[in-house]
Amino acid sequence: RFVIAPHALTPAEAASLLNKRPMWIIVSDENGRYSYVMPAADLANHLKSEAEKSTPPEAPTETPLVLSDIPSRTERVSAIHESASLFEAMQALGREKAGMLYVSGNATRFSGEVKGVLTLAAIENYYKPEELRGIT
Repeated sequence: RFVIAPHALTPAEAASLLNKRPMWIIVSDENGRYSYVMPAADLANHLKSEAEKSTPPEAPTETPLVLSDIPSRTERVSAIHESASLFEAMQALGREKAGMLYVSGNATRFSGEVKGVLTLAAIENYYKPEELRGIT
């Protein structure tokens, strides 16, 4: 449950993305590389807050929203190939110092088709390496 968005988009484009009911938004930088993930709820809250500020309601504006300017709990994102194991995913999170991984079928990093997103919590829910058993 994710969508991919450019670093800047109009309020109408943002609303259209939110109509897909994503949980996460993968944001690409100016070069098209995926750079971070933000909760879709943060964008929804921002749009709602901006709509409430404008009384009486103004005509829809086409001024671009820069997603990095929106208050949000963003996470750095890194790529992992779809054939990687959960152990490799845990290693990648640590090595890349990323908060989330996006699963890609491409060998190229930072762009291409995204098949899903992984958080550390999701990995830990399904995988507990042998060396950690009995510790927690």
